[in-house]
Amino acid sequence: MKPIVIILMLCVALVGIPETGLAGCGSCPGDHPKMTGTSQGKGCGPCPASGKDCQPCSPKEKVSLSEVCPAGGACEVKVTEPAKAARPEGTPPSLVQESEGLVNTPGLLALIKSRVPMAVFDARAPKWDDGNRIPGARWLSPTSTPAEIRKHVKSQDQLIVTYCAGFTCPASKQLSEHLKRLGYTNVLEYPEGIAGWAKAGLPVEKEKK
Repeated sequence: MKPIVIILMLCVALVGIPETGLAGCGSCPGDHPKMTGTSQGKGCGPCPASGKDCQPCSPKEKVSLSEVCPAGGACEVKVTEPAKAARPEGTPPSLVQESEGLVNTPGLLALIKSRVPMAVFDARAPKWDDGNRIPGARWLSPTSTPAEIRKHVKSQDQLIVTYCAGFTCPASKQLSEHLKRLGYTNVLEYPEGIAGWAKAGLPVEKEKK
């Protein structure tokens, strides 16, 4: 499973958004019986490569990790739909899509509180930058060099979150795409930006030089 999907599953769990899954070995009504004889338990183990005795749930079924991974079962959960970034009231639907590359305000807050190792970058152009930051964030240009990025990011699979002024600011998307082109595999964009963060009544801080 890609690291970004794992992080999004964490967001889903923390903010209470249900995910859609596939029960590889029969946790949904009408599926084949669960496989037995495994000690995987919590990890649940993958189903046989042949797919024998395994059948996916209906797309309409909503399953949870506890439902598809009983102790002693051998079921593999696969997220087939990414977490939905909540669309604030009055925001055009096109600005927040069902994309595994987006995180909303509750999701970002949950990640920060969980102390997951990550790098958060403010991508605003200098003339629009008032110096206020989401806690822990640093400024990084959408045209930053690999050497500049490595000063703040330990590995190419580290979680990275980009943001800028708000929904109308393109810099966070430009930075996230720039990072992905350079091989960073775990990049999220926070499209609500510093404006959405402050509007939610959350704290901001000045970047420490």
